[in-house]
Amino acid sequence: MSKQSKSSKGFVTFLKYVLIVLLMVGVVGIVIRFASCEDDITGMYIKYGDKSITAGNDVIAVDYSETQATTFTIANNDGWGNYSVTECTVTVINNVSSSSVHDFEYIVDGANLPNNFSDITDFTSVFATDGNSVTVNSDGIFELTFKYETMSEILQTYYGKAVTVDGTIDLYGYPYFAIQIISPDEAMTITIPFVYSTNFVTDITITPDAIAF
Repeated sequence: MSKQSKSSKGFVTFLKYVLIVLLMVGVVGIVIRFASCEDDITGMYIKYGDKSITAGNDVIAVDYSETQATTFTIANNDGWGNYSVTECTVTVINNVSSSSVHDFEYIVDGANLPNNFSDITDFTSVFATDGNSVTVNSDGIFELTFKYETMSEILQTYYGKAVTVDGTIDLYGYPYFAIQIISPDEAMTITIPFVYSTNFVTDITITPDAIAF
């Protein structure tokens, strides 16, 4: 083999090692960048799954479940000062205004006239896991339940009466509700509109005897 061939082979091998090193450095850089994303957030934000939600985020998708509550975490890289995260106020509010094309009418059992959906401002009692309010623990964690799949069920739970809804309301296609978090000093507010996720599996119980291999 000629010296030129050996030299070319050595150069190719060298290039391979350089490319491998560059690739490894790139991967490490991406990991560090993702790990430090939350550290770059100023003020209050919400952690939901692998998402960090700030005031500027878009609509989120939540999972419908008749039995499982959904967990969120309130965080603040700037700290809470003289306050505590437990003093944050969490509510579920109406995300539809009276001028919206998504506003609709419904009739509560026993009423003579219909109501407008936009007239109700606070739906916390429907989505809270315990009572009419949401509790935030010392770790900033709070839970909500998304166990009502239709607007009729949500309104019936709100009123405690039968409700007739005009038309079909798609909770999977439009954010009729939003989660609102207010900091203890009321200086920061995060409003998170949500829809129901279309990528979910309903609660299933599997009996081992029923599994065939």
